[in-house]
Amino acid sequence: MRWIKSEPSTRIWVDGDVCYKHYLVPFHLRFRTFGQRSRARRERANLERLGRMGVATLDVIAVHERRAFGFVIDSTIATTWVAGATSLEHWFARGKPCGHIELSRELGRTLARMHAGGLVSNSASPRNWLVATGPDERLVPMVIDQVHVADLASDVRGSSAAIVDLAQLLGRRPERLRSTVGFRYRVLLAYCDGDRTAARRLWRRISGGGRWRTKLRRWASVVRSRLGVRFRG
Repeated sequence: MRWIKSEPSTRIWVDGDVCYKHYLVPFHLRFRTFGQRSRARRERANLERLGRMGVATLDVIAVHERRAFGFVIDSTIATTWVAGATSLEHWFARGKPCGHIELSRELGRTLARMHAGGLVSNSASPRNWLVATGPDERLVPMVIDQVHVADLASDVRGSSAAIVDLAQLLGRRPERLRSTVGFRYRVLLAYCDGDRTAARRLWRRISGGGRWRTKLRRWASVVRSRLGVRFRG
């Protein structure tokens, strides 16, 4: 067994080819869970929806939750794990972005596929992506930890809602320091299906939006996802 995270409210560990995530709701916050789906159940619904869209992610094996008088005490989700995979955050830290052209393009195509289907991740930062090696030895980005996905039921590519995901992945200062200019540009170019003018326009919106504006957009999108926005189909 290998621990990935151990905090008072979140514990994540890998045992063999299975990843377990245990979410404990602090006592003073349990009132917010009455009549709501647990964190693990929301994550399962989001991962399964993304998988049906053709987005590479982890397969859900099981979900368990405990309640008391309708309030969530804790919940656990078990998913598959890809041996040898690393987070995009750690991949950046090892100085690998240069030369990995196809990965940057696949990141852009993956986000475009999600946004075309109306889904906004709200958790698209590099730590919520895994970099795995596919059967053909090509690097494959896999989206993980998707608890706050909002379904806007329409194509949101390039919209203000989509900027939240793009800014988390590319625009915030830590992400800029970890990745190269070429890597970011290829992500946006793939996202815009090769339209260079649209890619440059998006970068200006991302880099000029400001930290607090992006945070406000994300907060509004997360609230929308929690107030009853449901998946289609």
